[in-house]
Amino acid sequence: YTPRVSRARKERLLGEFARRIGDPNLGGMVKKKGVMTAYRQQALAIAQYLKDAGATKASDVARAVGDPKAGRILYRDVYGWFDRAGHGIYELSPRGQKELPLWTEAV
Repeated sequence: YTPRVSRARKERLLGEFARRIGDPNLGGMVKKKGVMTAYRQQALAIAQYLKDAGATKASDVARAVGDPKAGRILYRDVYGWFDRAGHGIYELSPRGQKELPLWTEAV
């Protein structure tokens, strides 16, 4: 028996590894804190920029971080790290300020 190869699943997995920076996941991290994914690394870069710069337009964040998907990450706010300060202007939320040092240790 040879299972069928799913091309879409294979490309999605290889794309995830291509977008990651380094290999910050250690054994046993899933239960303690969570897995460091490429998406989380992008969100951390955005959060670090907002911590340093303060409330900023999403387009300026995307330009400064070098990630064209930064506006989408800010809008969706999956981890609860960003607050909307105005139309298209985002800042770091209290939860983001609290969790940012915990995740930057892992990187």
